[in-house]
Amino acid sequence: MPADIYFGILSYPLLHVDDATIDRWLAYERQIMDREEATGRLEKKLRINDHVLRCIGGEHLRAVMRKEPRFPDSNIVSVRCRSNEGIEIEFQSEPSDLPDFYALVSSIHKVR
Repeated sequence: MPADIYFGILSYPLLHVDDATIDRWLAYERQIMDREEATGRLEKKLRINDHVLRCIGGEHLRAVMRKEPRFPDSNIVSVRCRSNEGIEIEFQSEPSDLPDFYALVSSIHKVR
């Protein structure tokens, strides 16, 4: 992976939520992207051990900053992922880095 990738992982092992809560979070993220007129929306499910991460993203940064004259135009994608097991992952980089991000996340193993 290139050095100019933002990648953050948070884990809240005591925070367990049900699927309905994840669905509400996804709906909220969709509303934000619609309001900001973000393009290139993507949604994906990834696996870490025996649970699923739900991911959503797109060119949200570009949409938010398009009215800022000093901000250079870019195609940076932002992706947020959450699981009902308390894992949250954020990613920002070029679209060409998404396959590497998905492969890296899929290779994470939970240590018990």
